[in-house]
Amino acid sequence: MGRPLVPFGMLHSMTGFGAAHRRNGTRVLSVEARSVNHRFCDVRFNLPRDLEVLVPQLEAAVRDRVRRGRVDVVVVVSFSSDAVVEPSVDLGRARGYLSAYRQLAAALGHTDEVPLVTIAQCPGVMRAPEARLDGDEDRDLVEEAVIASLEQLLQMRQAEGDQLARALSDHLDVVAGLRSSIAGAVPRTVVDRQNKLRRRVDELLDERSVDEARLAQEVALLADRSDVTEEVERLDSHLKQFRKLLESSEAVGRKMDFLLQEMNREANTIGSKCNDASVAHQVVDLKAELERLREQVQNVE
Repeated sequence: MGRPLVPFGMLHSMTGFGAAHRRNGTRVLSVEARSVNHRFCDVRFNLPRDLEVLVPQLEAAVRDRVRRGRVDVVVVVSFSSDAVVEPSVDLGRARGYLSAYRQLAAALGHTDEVPLVTIAQCPGVMRAPEARLDGDEDRDLVEEAVIASLEQLLQMRQAEGDQLARALSDHLDVVAGLRSSIAGAVPRTVVDRQNKLRRRVDELLDERSVDEARLAQEVALLADRSDVTEEVERLDSHLKQFRKLLESSEAVGRKMDFLLQEMNREANTIGSKCNDASVAHQVVDLKAELERLREQVQNVE
């Protein structure tokens, strides 16, 4: 039977990027939003000091759209390329530098006058004006740009989520195939275990008399300890739950991670209980595939 069709497009990655630009006169507002893996929703802003008052409402906008992941939002305000920008001059600082240079020249016996360009290049003498946004209209523009960058980020997270869902579904197919193979081998491994135990008991007892009914009961009990039917059934249940999570529109990354822990636990128990070489090889493959699943799940929202 082929695998069930999965309506991809619901799962979201935690990795994304978005950018937006807005202009108000000679000022340009640029916003970049990036998100990476994180256990919870961690939002961080880097924006001009005069816009820090907007952080609470901007953070609320992010949390309304992102459920898991670290989100970094950078807001930059600059002048447009066609803006006429006149720098300001700190004359007091310029005079201070000139006086200091002249004192140094006198102390060293130099008579050369200090070039004007040298004074102009001193720190703090020439300052370019700072591009700023003021007023309610500009603040609305900031929020609009941030939301626009977040929409791009979410589109990228959804596109990557589609790819993740397909990859996870493919890995689940492999796990399901290995589980079915192990399940098919369980009856044989139990019978083989019983036969080996019976032969071993016969060798030890040789020709001494023994209660056959009691012996059969003990052999059956010992062989039952190698029966992994329950573990295989629980593994199948976990797989079905995992498939349902692929169709969920909720943030399911942590639920997937928990299910993988449970599946690994079942795989370890199967490997320790079932003393069969062929099953042991399949358990190794099963654990390797579960690890591939775990690596993919780390990026699911």
